[in-house]
Amino acid sequence: MTDDDKRHAIEVWAKIIDTQRRFSELLLQVRIRSLTMVAAIIGAAAWTLEKGTTVTILSRQINMSSLLFLAGIVITVAFYITEKGYIQLLIGAIKHGDDLEKQLELHFIGIGLTGRISQESNKGALLWSITSKNRLRRLYFMICLLFLIAAIGTSGSVLRDVASNILGGKASFSTISGGSLRDVSSAKGKELTQVQRP
Repeated sequence: MTDDDKRHAIEVWAKIIDTQRRFSELLLQVRIRSLTMVAAIIGAAAWTLEKGTTVTILSRQINMSSLLFLAGIVITVAFYITEKGYIQLLIGAIKHGDDLEKQLELHFIGIGLTGRISQESNKGALLWSITSKNRLRRLYFMICLLFLIAAIGTSGSVLRDVASNILGGKASFSTISGGSLRDVSSAKGKELTQVQRP
């Protein structure tokens, strides 16, 4: 490898590292916005729940907070798709950088940052290996699960009927609506009943 080839290779390597940095910054921005969205939806839902705001759908009263949580699921999925797309681009840049570093490591000392980051990233913080894709999937799955549970818990009777049927007709829920505690219980083949405590 001539000096010109080495100089060109280093310039290409520097561009690859810069591309990886830019994708990482984009991913960080998407993650910050998604978590901000989660906090905003929870805050708005708590406010509507405290005010007792409801809407009528198919002749049934549903708390506005439940609709906010359902909207949160849709928005979370959109953020997941966006972040996953950027991760695919970042992985492509990392693989390309890793291939180049393997060719240059015999000619330059200290070349190998991309490969080392990939190795450390896949180790995970727990006792087992967790890839970046798995971490992303688990994060957004937990957020969607949180929103779904909250939507069912604050929905009144519509989503409770659905949940009751899924659970075989036996379920018990407690929710705070309009500052009061309502205990709702259901049995298979019977309608849900609501008892408001003083």
